[in-house]
Amino acid sequence: MKVMTATDVEAKLEAAIRELLDLQPKLQVLSLMRQVGVGTQDAQRGRADVVAQVATPTREQFTLVFEAKSSGEPRIARLAAGQLRALVGSTPLSYGVFTAPYVAESTRRVCLEEGIGFMDLCGNCLLAFDGVYLSVEGKPNLFRTGRGLKSLFGPKASRCVRVVLSEPDREWRVKDLATEARVSLGQAFNVKTMLLGAEFVNELGKGPGRRFRLAKPEELLLEWAANYSYTTNTLTGYYSFDDTRTLERRLAEYCRTNNITYAFTLTSGAALVAPMLRYDTAFVYIAGEQDELRTALGLKPVETGPNLMLLEPYDEDVFYGARDVGVEVRADEVPPAPAGRVVSDVQLFLDLKSYKARGEEAANFLLEQKLRPRWRQSIQSAK
Repeated sequence: MKVMTATDVEAKLEAAIRELLDLQPKLQVLSLMRQVGVGTQDAQRGRADVVAQVATPTREQFTLVFEAKSSGEPRIARLAAGQLRALVGSTPLSYGVFTAPYVAESTRRVCLEEGIGFMDLCGNCLLAFDGVYLSVEGKPNLFRTGRGLKSLFGPKASRCVRVVLSEPDREWRVKDLATEARVSLGQAFNVKTMLLGAEFVNELGKGPGRRFRLAKPEELLLEWAANYSYTTNTLTGYYSFDDTRTLERRLAEYCRTNNITYAFTLTSGAALVAPMLRYDTAFVYIAGEQDELRTALGLKPVETGPNLMLLEPYDEDVFYGARDVGVEVRADEVPPAPAGRVVSDVQLFLDLKSYKARGEEAANFLLEQKLRPRWRQSIQSAK
């Protein structure tokens, strides 16, 4: 299916309006017109994409003004809201409605904030005017978009998302983001454009090359989590006669001694960062070959009943922001060794959110205890 233009949306809108409103016993569609001027003679008249005249239970005639766009991104909806306010402000007894091929939850929130209705070509809507309330949710997206949010979370693009989430206080330029995330300038620019379209970031200042800053960290992280699974990595199960904590300690010591890049995640990471789970299987990201580690720790590959899962990262940036957590008190070592290296809170949340064995509960605990406090502090410092 080709990408829809605003003209395509407008062309399909009349049939969609009739299909929705004709089913409402309290409404009567009197007329539908495309590209018509609205507003009183004394006010500045504007041109609306579609205007519907309807009869309501309390009025013989009420005007619905529709603005059609090819994209349902939050930023597009907010711009359309400004256009609709200008049109309905000069039109007595009228109500503005944003329309697009598909309107996602984030855009619906924008429409509520802006005091306008919405309607998409998939059958979702929220119309509240003159005592009439119509709400339809849950209809799937039937239209392909040119560059959807899913493309934000591919291996390369997600590097940019990761660094922006990891440094919520920072004001970014595209070239700085590209350098930090180790992607091309074009990739960083595309990510910035998508982040702006979804209103996950705000631009600062005026003119070309403007800086931008994270605006909605929790919404961005949750959107990423909805498009991510820890099983994207390659998992290999092992069994050891050691108990879980002893196994984790031996593994961390071996990796430190042999300069192997590693980081605990899932239950093992949560136990060190935001403990709340009981568990008997350790999870750890390992960079490079696993043969020597497996031999040194006496690990036996198994398909069922493992007590250690080694994850080969889908992208090396899972180690971005990893840190040493806690201390293991040892009399023969000064200073004491870290208890373990753990992935960043962002990566830990992503992994836990997709883990069925109480992972979502642990992810929400991490969100409440670690991530939200930092984001609140960042937002306050920006004011």
